[in-house]
Amino acid sequence: MQSKRIKTALVCGGVSPEHEVSLSSGATAALNLDPEQYDLLPICIRKDGGWLIPEEWLGGQRTENDIRSYFDIFRSPVGERVDGIRFLPVEDALPFLKMRSPDVVFILLHGKGGEDGVIQGFMEFAGLRYTGPGVLASALAMDKIRCLRLLASQNFHVPPYVYRLELPPEFDVGALAHVAEKKFGFPCFVKPARVGSSVGMSVANNHQELVDAIRLARMFDSQILIEEFIKGIEVTCGVIDRINGKGAEERLILPPTEIVVEKAPFFDYESKYTAGMTQEITPARLSANMLARVMDMTGEMYQLIGCSGMSRFDMIIREDEIFVLECNTIPGMTPTSLLPKGAKALGIEYPQLLDIMIHYALRKYVQ
Repeated sequence: MQSKRIKTALVCGGVSPEHEVSLSSGATAALNLDPEQYDLLPICIRKDGGWLIPEEWLGGQRTENDIRSYFDIFRSPVGERVDGIRFLPVEDALPFLKMRSPDVVFILLHGKGGEDGVIQGFMEFAGLRYTGPGVLASALAMDKIRCLRLLASQNFHVPPYVYRLELPPEFDVGALAHVAEKKFGFPCFVKPARVGSSVGMSVANNHQELVDAIRLARMFDSQILIEEFIKGIEVTCGVIDRINGKGAEERLILPPTEIVVEKAPFFDYESKYTAGMTQEITPARLSANMLARVMDMTGEMYQLIGCSGMSRFDMIIREDEIFVLECNTIPGMTPTSLLPKGAKALGIEYPQLLDIMIHYALRKYVQ
């Protein structure tokens, strides 16, 4: 008898600096997909852009060791020949994936090539259902500069900022630093505009630190964003779409989580993915009115950007003012990630969260 399990291809890894985070998200998700409900095809996109795709689906009899063995291979410097796994360039990987006939592609790529609309466009072209927002929302949210400009144009508060859409290596970064100093002074944040997980981000407290921070950010992206450092309460608020018990689409705004960074100057890469570096308090310690405002704003921004499936918004609250920092369209799904914590506060455990994302994708994206 043919399996009635949902054939789920899970794509992780990727070419961005967030490769390892993506593998951690992918491994966590793979280990939590119910074998009785899902056949699994774990896929890794290597840092060089090659795809590692198993030749066989992992069915209902798969074990935890089966899954871990694949992710051990994904993390190793493998060559082009591994028994049972195809190494394919992207132009051959997509036709091969299409031939495997997945019911849904679970995208857990972060950063370039994963959250920027590229992989979503590939899935659309191949006629494959996939989790998370579509091409336009993904591309817009990944571009911090253009996303902030859109939000500001619709009267959402964002930190004062300056930006450079193209910073060639020979550019005088001191001149850009002086523009930021004149507009809002120190301290300030410097960010690569199209990189996530705080990669390449730093805080500058004087001119030389700002110059160094711009040079660091330029190593990861030619587009640079410099923002005033807003001192306040940092919160994040997630959204998930689901199909409810009546078969209708339903949007859930998750309780905001307060982020208290204890061992770093800001919520940097290490703080995000190292247990014990931060306190993450759900729901955030805010008044009922402020919690409602954060959640209402989150829903409005989610709709404005055109998100679907799931996303997460980061904000800073200073006194009575809420400043929007960014939108994450494929939030981390590691054991320390914030979206699963917000869902858990609503009584949604991690395996159920995966079910919600997959079943929504099956409904929303029609082949």
